[in-house]
Amino acid sequence: MFKTIENKKCELIKFNSETDYVYILFHYLQQHHLSKLIN
Repeated sequence: MFKTIENKKCELIKFNSETDYVYILFHYLQQHHLSKLIN
């Protein structure tokens, strides 16, 4: 699971602008935080 996320991050760095990367990273951190709250 974590490896998949790392791979996606690499793809994002290659194919998207930095702004998109920051947005996706922020979204990922939000999701991670929410899952922590749920568990």
